[in-house]
Amino acid sequence: MDTPIPPEVQKALETGFAHLVANKYYVLASTVMLVYDHILTLEQERIYIWNQKKSIPSYLFLIFRYVTPIVSLINLIALHDPNWTGSTCSNWIWLPVAVGPIISAATGGFNDRDEAYPVILIMRVHAIYARNKFVLWITIPVYLAQLAVMGWSIPSGVPAQLPPGFVGCVPTEKPGTGRRLTALYVAALVFDATIFILTFGRAAYMRIMMTETVTLFKLIVRDGTLYFMVIFIVNLVNVFLLSLAPPDLSAINAPFASMITAVLVARLVLNLREAGKRVQVIHSSPGGQHYSVCPWVPNSRTRGPRLLRDRRKSFSRPTTSFYDTMGFDEFDVPLTDLDEATTDSATLVSRQTDD
Repeated sequence: MDTPIPPEVQKALETGFAHLVANKYYVLASTVMLVYDHILTLEQERIYIWNQKKSIPSYLFLIFRYVTPIVSLINLIALHDPNWTGSTCSNWIWLPVAVGPIISAATGGFNDRDEAYPVILIMRVHAIYARNKFVLWITIPVYLAQLAVMGWSIPSGVPAQLPPGFVGCVPTEKPGTGRRLTALYVAALVFDATIFILTFGRAAYMRIMMTETVTLFKLIVRDGTLYFMVIFIVNLVNVFLLSLAPPDLSAINAPFASMITAVLVARLVLNLREAGKRVQVIHSSPGGQHYSVCPWVPNSRTRGPRLLRDRRKSFSRPTTSFYDTMGFDEFDVPLTDLDEATTDSATLVSRQTDD
């Protein structure tokens, strides 16, 4: 005759099973969101990534664009495969947790026009501040600190201990490591807050100094604000869960954080590239001469943008320069309204015709 299970053990088993099912459904829903958004933006990716000259930001984009869904799909297998236990689970468990912070780190980066390794977020802020180096003095230390915290925190993730018969490779904090895994998301909060404050500060400055907020800057502020608010809330939820939730639920939000980070960073890159291409309009004069509406080049020695004239090179034409390969020109996009740019170009054509 089987020994009856004590009520407290029965309750613990039911609770553990409910937590495991919650983990599985949450990862499934997050993966569906990621794949759905990927499908929605495939056409933008084809036009603004695959059909353009390649640079370091392009390759970084493609890496996190495709690594994240691959990791997410493998994570679904790990949650349902009964053979995914022991060392297999232990060696794998850190990746679904770390993909989000790794993407954030990869999109942080630092650069200078002369010697640099530029990537996405800091690069963009550096550009909208007209390449003022004080931005680098603020953002690079925060970025490097985030990398250090990431390397210190990630090894503290281990598989959660599940009752016999339960199937799933679920992450939790390693006993005796304190709140090291929590620090991973606190560091991400600090970095994202730094980027947001700098972007918002520049927006406020331009609103005061200019009679009308320019279209592309509206895009940068809009996307940057959306990115910051969503990632801040997601990472804050991670901090609370890792601090207060039961061990088998403490990291439930980590895979979603990784996937939503990939979605938002992809949107940032694609929207910025699309906006930059919209102002690359070529106008023809009656005499057959051509003028291009070229980037408004940020220049710390001037107080306003300057229009490059009679530049006949196509923006999509590949170059061999180190500057273009590093991708900095992608972030020298014109902070101006398309109508304003068109008017300036037409003025140039008119002046040339009069001459």
